[in-house]
Amino acid sequence: MDSDISYWFVGALWGGTDDQTERFLTEGVWENGYDDKHLELVKTIKPGDRIAIKASFTQKNDLPFQSNGSTASVMAIKARGCVTSNEGDGRRISVDWEPLTPEKRWYFFTHRGTIWHVKTNRWLGKGLIDFTFNNVEQDYDRFRNDPYWIERFGDNPNDTKFPWTKFYEEFATKLLNHKDDRAPLVDKLHEISQQVDGFTPLNDKGDNDAVFAIKDICPFTIMGTFNRGITDSNRKAIARKLAGILGVESEIPTSFDGIPVLNNQKSWFFAYEYERAESDIDKLWDVFDAAINFSDGDADEFGSHFADAYDTVTEVKNVGWNLTMGLYWIRPWTFLPLDGNSQRYVQEKLGTSLSLKMGLKGDVTQAITLRC
Repeated sequence: MDSDISYWFVGALWGGTDDQTERFLTEGVWENGYDDKHLELVKTIKPGDRIAIKASFTQKNDLPFQSNGSTASVMAIKARGCVTSNEGDGRRISVDWEPLTPEKRWYFFTHRGTIWHVKTNRWLGKGLIDFTFNNVEQDYDRFRNDPYWIERFGDNPNDTKFPWTKFYEEFATKLLNHKDDRAPLVDKLHEISQQVDGFTPLNDKGDNDAVFAIKDICPFTIMGTFNRGITDSNRKAIARKLAGILGVESEIPTSFDGIPVLNNQKSWFFAYEYERAESDIDKLWDVFDAAINFSDGDADEFGSHFADAYDTVTEVKNVGWNLTMGLYWIRPWTFLPLDGNSQRYVQEKLGTSLSLKMGLKGDVTQAITLRC
């Protein structure tokens, strides 16, 4: 590989819905769809650099390799080409494009952002570049058994240290089905609170210290009922009851090692009725929905929605860094929990300052997102 050539993988979806691929190919260009992002990076692209149009998403079925039932990240390569000129405005470059029909599909080592500068100093990058520009087949077995992916896709799936992830992911997916009809679910939760030790009664508070059973609840608080400081036996019992209601088929975890838990005194993601806004619980369901779509779908299509939902929900009283914990529960292979230790690592070791309200528009998403 020529050390003077850089390799770029770029998106073509603007605003989540407007696919510019055909226009780019017809006009012989690639354009940055933002006025305020990626400008300096685009300016560094040189004539002679190689470039490819990609779309990132996930796939669970019909994969060309052993997947052990896990969902894999995918990058569809729609076209490849050579940069012929750069206007230097951070927005537009000219490209001699070669459409790829059918598109080429690359797995595991993927990227969800608009522009990705892939380097050749690691075998993963070299493999992607050879696959895209030199028609070299991807070595699925090497990726499957790499330390990062071996827990999900390796040759010995029963050796995984994280068997709980399938239950949590399926639980979240089935829970999302109740987003628009929550009253029956709340009724079932009240029934369980009377049946299982460790399930604290879900009592709300109104004006004048009036106490009454909650009428609505958010998905993270539901999952928090078995992700807080109680015994493992109680956690299993609660999870089993809830799984039965939702129709979850994955096995109940036998161990909860490594799963972050809530403080028993702060296990709700929303405030009591007398101090919460009417839309607070809806906002929590919205970010729950958006996070699952972002994790499981096309990043360009769902990224902006997740960013907006994430930023909006940080305004809800009782939502703080526990939100990153909740995101980790629902899609542990996509999100990282930013607990105290993780925040210190990001700030001290990576030199990145964190502010909760940043969403995809700031550095916090680079910290809480693990998509590759």
